[in-house]
Amino acid sequence: MELKKMLTTPPVLAAPTKKEPMLLYIAATSRVVSTVIVVQRPEEGRAQLVQRPVYYLSEVLSTSKQNYPHYQKMCYGVYFAAKKLKPYFQEHPITVVCTAPLAEIIGSRDASGRVAKWAIALAPYTIFYQPRTAIKSQALADFLVDWAETQYLPPDTDSTHWRMHFDGSKMRTGLGAGIVLTSPKGDKLRYTWQIHFAASNNVAEYEALIHGLRLAKELGIRRILCYGDSDLVVQQSSGDWDAKDANMASYRFLVQQISGYFEGCEFLHSNGQVERANGLILSGIKPRLVVPLERSAGCWLDELPAVLWSLRTTPNKSTGFPPFFLVYGAEAVIPTDIEFDSPWVTMYTEAEAKEAREDGVDQLEEGWLLALSRSAIYQQGLRRYHNRKVKPRSFQEGDLVLRLIQRTAGQHKLLAPWEGPFVISKALGNDSYYLIDAQKPRACKRDDSGKESERPWNANLLRRFYS
Repeated sequence: MELKKMLTTPPVLAAPTKKEPMLLYIAATSRVVSTVIVVQRPEEGRAQLVQRPVYYLSEVLSTSKQNYPHYQKMCYGVYFAAKKLKPYFQEHPITVVCTAPLAEIIGSRDASGRVAKWAIALAPYTIFYQPRTAIKSQALADFLVDWAETQYLPPDTDSTHWRMHFDGSKMRTGLGAGIVLTSPKGDKLRYTWQIHFAASNNVAEYEALIHGLRLAKELGIRRILCYGDSDLVVQQSSGDWDAKDANMASYRFLVQQISGYFEGCEFLHSNGQVERANGLILSGIKPRLVVPLERSAGCWLDELPAVLWSLRTTPNKSTGFPPFFLVYGAEAVIPTDIEFDSPWVTMYTEAEAKEAREDGVDQLEEGWLLALSRSAIYQQGLRRYHNRKVKPRSFQEGDLVLRLIQRTAGQHKLLAPWEGPFVISKALGNDSYYLIDAQKPRACKRDDSGKESERPWNANLLRRFYS
């Protein structure tokens, strides 16, 4: 009877009274943050106060927020609850019930970045923090976060998002930058360039990011994930850090202005991903390879068949299929499947497998042609983006030009970077020219026209000389 009574009278949200104290419970996982705000009231027949829910919130974290430490996710739960339920926080005193030391984290004078921003946003409200002594409504918050976790499906970024890895560096010879754009189908587009002005390494990183976003915009990309190894550039572009330097602030403003074009644009820190991946691989290899070798006292030949079997039955990242599947057109079958007539063995027919394998061979050339056509389209877009700012430069025979100095020995910033003038003796038609020193003719090999010449020089290394 009591069970039927509970099922027929489910709990409903309570309406708070004016200035009534309220409790806030928080729960967080790797992908979801949930909060529940409740009130405590006396009820007939109950010796202790009864907690009634007033409102509950749940948010699926974006990819960048999933990288927050656990305690910062708890702090973010307080922040987004105050943001969504602003009337409650303005009218009622709120007590945050949590085992995490949120008061020390939010109230720390050394807080910076996103935590400092949250602390400033929460400062106008009357918020108290106390440790959790009983489960009570925390079970509701845990249920909400578990329910949201089961309802949440990780976004298939490979099917909708492009990935861009950008990097810039400062060297003795100058600054350089480069990007690698990866399409949802795995096609890669590389673009590198040299920066012809003196700047810091962070400026080179920003230049790489800005050019990469402009190129993505030129290619018509709408969703993109930007990976960089500069923590400052990534955090400033995401809005988590403030740019105190005026130059960095202008770069950040330009990045935010360009990123507003995209439907989805996230900035992620790529540093450490390789180390974490290697650690994950090592954790999988150790129990399968290292431990058996230690037990076998160096007799690695005894363990070799098991290692080869695992390699032959593990899907390859580049193809998505194990080597056995590529050779035989079907997955490898263990002896127990054959002995006990597993469904796969029962439904398998050699004729269908052979036909599917032959069809796969016929479709191989089609897939190769599709990948080639996609690559050509991306290369054309990259060429259009590069040629927009390229000014054509051509010369005729007899023109006076200056030549960029190629040697670095004895050069310093007070010396002119050009030498000459030289005379164009012959044009090759592919932006290459033979030169003659106009002031100091010297004995050199002769070209077909009989004029004095050296090796041909590209037009990028020449500029017109006005006498």
